Amino acid sequence: MTQLKDRVHAFIGPDESCACEALVASAWNIPIVSYKCIDQNLSNKTIYPTFARTLPPSSKISKSVISLLKHFEWNKVLYLYREYSIDIFYSFLITQI
Repeated sequence: MTQLKDRVHAFIGPDESCACEALVASAWNIPIVSYKCIDQNLSNKTIYPTFARTLPPSSKISKSVISLLKHFEWNKVLYLYREYSIDIFYSFLITQI
């Protein structure tokens, strides 16, 4: 594993869950850029100082959706999801509605 550390300049990915990978990158002081990870816990720069993302954390996305619902005074919303992939974003959104 240390051979990998010595030859890697940065990590790109993974998608979905990435907390473990971000911890490893942090321990090795290697930048990691995720293109899909929206876990809001990874915004903690004390724990994940080398982590960056191309999507905002789930809490920011869900707040935007809630603002949209309130703006248009939509009282009924149909929630579509894949049965196997309910994540933090949807959990947070559901608790806020």
